[in-house]
Formats: sequence, C-alpha cells, structure tokens
Amino acid sequence: NGTLAEVDGPALEASLSWPNGIAVGPNQDRLYTNDFINRASPTLEVPPKPVFSIRQITLASLADALAKSFAEGGIEGLEATYRQWRSSPSAATFFVEWNINRIGYQFLTGGQIEAAVKIFTLNVEANPDSWNGYDSLAEAQAAAGRREEAIRSYKRSLELNPKNENGRRKLEELEAE
Repeated sequence: NGTLAEVDGPALEASLSWPNGIAVGPNQDRLYTNDFINRASPTLEVPPKPVFSIRQITLASLADALAKSFAEGGIEGLEATYRQWRSSPSAATFFVEWNINRIGYQFLTGGQIEAAVKIFTLNVEANPDSWNGYDSLAEAQAAAGRREEAIRSYKRSLELNPKNENGRRKLEELEAE
C-alpha cells in the first residue's frame, strides 16, 4: 500500500520495509516477498542488525471469485466471472490448464457437480488437446448422470492419450451399464 511497515494481508493492505525477493505460492493466490528489515539504528559502535522476514500478500483468487459468483448467480454467474477473468491482461497467470482443472475438482469434491461440469467444459474449450481435461470433464459428467456425454468425453481423452488407463477403465464401466 506504499506505507513502510511489516504487515501481511490482502494486496491493498500489506506493507513492506525493503522487499528484495518475490515468489508466487503454488495456488497462485499468495505472493511472498523477502523483506529486509534493519532493526537497530546503526552507529560506529553498533553495526546494523539486519533481519530477513518473509511477508505474505493475499492475491485475488480465481477459485474464490468463481465460488462466489456461482453462489450468487448460478452457472451463468460462474461462466460470466470466468470469461471476465479470462479476458483480463493477467489471464495467463490464472488460466493454465492444471489450475482450472484443480478448481473444477474443488467444485466436484464439494458436491457442486454442475459447476464442476461447467468449469471442466470451459477448460476443454480453452485446451482442446488436453486428454486430462476431457478425462476430468467425463468424470464430472458421469457424476451428473450424463452417461452419454461422459462416454464421448472419455473417448476423446483416449484419442488424445491411448495410455490413459483410468479413462479406459471408466469408459468400459459406463459402456457396460
């Protein structure tokens, strides 16, 4: 926020002293900085006593934004938020296949099956050559009771990666029903 201080928190509230290193957390929702802090006023008799501290800044989270928009506006709200974030200049930061896939699984394991189907659908729309994207979409479609759609998605996954044994096994199970 421009104030010289040592405060973790949301991006507009966090403050640093002398940042000299930076890293993004694995979920891309945290920014970590190495903050050099000089704890004592140096004199000729007392040299400076530097302390290094890792500061944490909470970044905007695509997963949180999608969950909120789904809660408030259903599938349409979720898709609108996804497309809005996707069109932003920083989209490359958030819109990597594995990250969108991870968000889809957050919805799926949280029981929000239709939201998961939508996220996985948007992910394969953006990554049409991703066997893993189609495998995940098929899993969500099967959970939603969309058997025929799941079969098509598993088949596409196997076209892209014939070594996908999980997809092959799941496809055989669906076709046997």
